[in-house]
Amino acid sequence: MDGDGTVSKTYDGTKEATVSLTIPSNQLVEANDDVAVTCTGTYEKTDVGENIQVTISDLSLSGADAEFYEVKPPENIIGSITPAKIDGTVEITGTPQFDQKLTAVYKGNAGESVTFQWKRGEEEIVNAVGEIYTAVKEDIGQNISVTVTGTGNYEGSVISEGIKIEKADKAAPDEKDAKIDYGQEVVTDYYPDTNHIMEFSNTDDESATAVDELALTPGDDP
Repeated sequence: MDGDGTVSKTYDGTKEATVSLTIPSNQLVEANDDVAVTCTGTYEKTDVGENIQVTISDLSLSGADAEFYEVKPPENIIGSITPAKIDGTVEITGTPQFDQKLTAVYKGNAGESVTFQWKRGEEEIVNAVGEIYTAVKEDIGQNISVTVTGTGNYEGSVISEGIKIEKADKAAPDEKDAKIDYGQEVVTDYYPDTNHIMEFSNTDDESATAVDELALTPGDDP
């Protein structure tokens, strides 16, 4: 009895092996005898690899002439398991601004093992290999993307669409109490932390409303 010599499969997480066995023509009693062999094949492990031992069991014969034959299993069948290709998509979520966290969201098949690599344009960002990446100064104005690659029992890659990183929003100045002389119609107050002057107007001799913000330029005297 011969095996077909091509026992292989793509990784599926099981030990099941598809084995085709045939009876050589020189072992047939009659050239046209109707006899076929079926069996169960089992890999010794589930992971990707070469030269994996395959065990044959549940051998049986069928066909009109099967009763005239007996079968013994082959003693040495070797198989291989090749990586499965990842089959998912990846997108980036988060605010595309300086100092903001971006998250790579990969949607694939259950059990897939993958790695992440963030890129600035076409250049890989050193040590940016997690699902989360925080945009840095060098990213401003650049397109950021992430590549997801299969590892272990998986292979292949998928790439996200790039997103352009913008400057961070300017924070509004903190609230500050202003001393208002209600005898004056307009009062100005200087905020050294923000380098701005605020103008306030009194509306009812009891409350004040900020009506304008004036940015200082070099040479201005607050």
